[in-house]
Amino acid sequence: YDLYAHAVFANWRDPCLRRMIAVVPCRPVPKLELLSPAQQSTPLSPVYNFSCCGMKCNAQGLVSTTLSLDRRAYCPGELIQLGGKVVNETQKELPVQVVLRQYVSLSTGFSSTSARNDFRIGAAFCPALGELDLSTLPRVTVPPVYPSFDGGVHGPTSRSHYPCLKYTYTVEVRAGPEGACASAVHSRIPLLISTAPPLPEAIEKARSNTMEISPDVNPWEIFDHALHGPEPSDTTPKISGEEDGGKIVALGVVSTTNFSEDKAHLGPAPSYQPVVNVFDTSDNIQSSSPGTTETHPASNLSSPFLNDGPHDSSSNDGMIHKHDDTAGIASLLSSLENAYDKRKVVGEFVRDHPARAAKLSPEEIAQILSKVTFSLDQASVAGEIAAGFERSDNMTCAHIVAAMRACEYSKTDVAKAMAPCASDPQNRSIVLDYLEYSFEKDDVAKYFRK
Repeated sequence: YDLYAHAVFANWRDPCLRRMIAVVPCRPVPKLELLSPAQQSTPLSPVYNFSCCGMKCNAQGLVSTTLSLDRRAYCPGELIQLGGKVVNETQKELPVQVVLRQYVSLSTGFSSTSARNDFRIGAAFCPALGELDLSTLPRVTVPPVYPSFDGGVHGPTSRSHYPCLKYTYTVEVRAGPEGACASAVHSRIPLLISTAPPLPEAIEKARSNTMEISPDVNPWEIFDHALHGPEPSDTTPKISGEEDGGKIVALGVVSTTNFSEDKAHLGPAPSYQPVVNVFDTSDNIQSSSPGTTETHPASNLSSPFLNDGPHDSSSNDGMIHKHDDTAGIASLLSSLENAYDKRKVVGEFVRDHPARAAKLSPEEIAQILSKVTFSLDQASVAGEIAAGFERSDNMTCAHIVAAMRACEYSKTDVAKAMAPCASDPQNRSIVLDYLEYSFEKDDVAKYFRK
């Protein structure tokens, strides 16, 4: 993406200025099944010092690997709870590696290509005629990488609908002799690189079921177990700004592009720096005992609403939450009066008062949006309000209509931002009736739950 300014003087040297920007995605996020533990085992198999083109020689002995993960969805920066073991029945010490493998697919026109990149996240040695417990490896974290499928898109949720460049991942443990032509025994589990850390209650809900992963599973099939569009998530918080946690870090090299229409470009050529949102949850320690969770906050985020009521607990998504039903809207409305970033102010209120945000009345929503005078900001603020209702059934079509009445010039976008959270989609007609044109009605209707 870029921001582009162009002054037209009716000649070929019209001055222009272009600035490349990075848009950080908030999708995909996992469905509940990806938060359950997973395991994949490879039975005792021979390893060879030489293996090439189907030819194998100089067998070293038998090796088996077992890999287990506490879940199959992580975001960049998260600490992976790794388990499993390597059994070495050879006469030599064998190197063991744990890698995050990135599968890349690039489609351009009628051709396509693919590639694989490995990020080593753990290493050790398995003694001869011994075992290695993978849980004893040093801290294993997800490196800064692009989200799976390079973020979510609107429209039909199919892998083919995604843009030309997309990614998927596996976590693999490998054990075998050293050497470029040596073979290895491995176990792998497909992984979703999410754009948000999971909620503690979602992890607890999914913890009871352990899934055995087939050795020949296709890592691209994890697409079907994630949310990619505007539908609400019950497994992760909504990440829409810095108030929700995370840290934007540079990823990869800066690229410079010259556009043919920029003949009179002012300043240096436009350059693009890829970025990714990283969540350092390594300080959030969870007990390994089933049914218990001990959490230590990774950060302490401040808010202008912290004096509205009693302090509350924190969760392992690195964000401070407050359960305060008595917190009024007065402080929020007052803060909105002179705030420059009104979306951020509302986002902080929703994060710090989740119980109160999930009980906003239609009239209160209208009051909040009436303070957002710039129409281009209203849809993003409505999205923050809707985020407070994602894990409840309190939002109705009446809430959406009240918001649309407060945002006359952006009512279509406001409706689209809030429609996925409506608990009564059967009443969508009262929302659609408030729109003038049939194409707007058809567009908004697609955002309601089926």
